Amino acid sequence: MITNASIAELQNAMNKTNLEYNNNILFEHCFNKGKRVDFRLRVNKSRDMGAKLGFSGKHTVAACWHVHRDFLKNLFESSPSVKVKTCIAVYDGKDGFEKNYPDTGYKNIGSIMNPIYFKDSCEC
Repeated sequence: MITNASIAELQNAMNKTNLEYNNNILFEHCFNKGKRVDFRLRVNKSRDMGAKLGFSGKHTVAACWHVHRDFLKNLFESSPSVKVKTCIAVYDGKDGFEKNYPDTGYKNIGSIMNPIYFKDSCEC
């Protein structure tokens, strides 16, 4: 969920991000809820740049940790006061993002016996 950003600002950040990922990134379920915009980042092709791997190594259509990082960096460059709430973190503006984002890469999405971190669950 993003607050204080327009669809145009989000699309601009997406366009910049897609330059790095062969136009493989897209929004899914993007819609306005008043001052909020909710969406998911996905990929067109699960075997192309930016696709997340499941804990078993299977290719998925979810966008990887690096795509989320790069998309949010691009968004905060043009809109530093944007507020972002994800399932694992809250970023209150550009400073909050820069402070808190690196730690999210070390969240275990595997198991205790076979851990895999967000930042390692792709082929970037």
